[in-house]
Amino acid sequence: MDTTSVGSVTFRVGARDPTAVECSAASCEVSAALSDPGVATGIIVLAVAALVTFMYISEARPQVREERRRIVDERDAFKEFIDRTRGLTPHKADEFSATGGTGGTVRLTRFETRAPLPPDNLRDRVCSDYRETVMSVPHYTEEYDDSLAESLREELGADVATALLTEERVSSPLHATIVARSQGARAARTELLDAVDAELAELDDVETRLTRMDRTRTALRSHLEDGDAAPTFEACQDVWRTLGDLEETCGSLSNDRQETLRDPPYAPADDQPSFHEYLYADSDGTDHPVLSAIAELTDRIRTDRRHVLRRLTKTG
Repeated sequence: MDTTSVGSVTFRVGARDPTAVECSAASCEVSAALSDPGVATGIIVLAVAALVTFMYISEARPQVREERRRIVDERDAFKEFIDRTRGLTPHKADEFSATGGTGGTVRLTRFETRAPLPPDNLRDRVCSDYRETVMSVPHYTEEYDDSLAESLREELGADVATALLTEERVSSPLHATIVARSQGARAARTELLDAVDAELAELDDVETRLTRMDRTRTALRSHLEDGDAAPTFEACQDVWRTLGDLEETCGSLSNDRQETLRDPPYAPADDQPSFHEYLYADSDGTDHPVLSAIAELTDRIRTDRRHVLRRLTKTG
């Protein structure tokens, strides 16, 4: 079974949160919690009262947005290159110049001598357009720093790169292949962009849900601590159960995220890192910001539950 350990919480794919409460009666709940060594020792402190600031997600969001900008730049650069390349007219494969002629292009009959046309500047035009578009995105040097030959091989294939850099003319088939491969490169950026947008939406959604849950956690703490009179056993019991529901929700969120990690919205080639590894490779924080944020809140909830348990043992 796959596991991902973040902070002090280990999330298991497909497994129920091991801390989820099985008993419905308050006595059973308290009895189960008392078996926690952390509670038995009595070394328990209440979590910081302030709301959790989910720094892992806050720090991940601008990184993902920056990657999105780069993908958009590359997608648009390929569109511009495709438009320029389509505007070029390559010679047809059966066109030759007549020996001893004026150099104009003519169709020869089978009785005439054939000689290849002299080199044209179409190849130079294609290479120049490629440099001015695909290789001119703002992050190109930082991200790739490839030569023309390396970039062509990576984006359009070794066969296209070899033909474009060694042949004297751009034939119609080669021209069509360059356009088709460039369209594929642009389509890959579009697909990747959709996946990045989905990741940004998930970051926003999880942060919103965690923030709402943390407000509930803080309100529950205030409910017990406000007022001069000590909270009743029933009040502590209600808070205990609600905190348990919040912890179980954290477990569900972590399982959902694990499913996304196992089945990402974008599947790179086999020799490439996974989508999320690629997205957070340069992160200064964590490769799993969502799981880290969930773990952070889960730790706070568990600490609060231990605090409530101490209240229950005093009032029960």
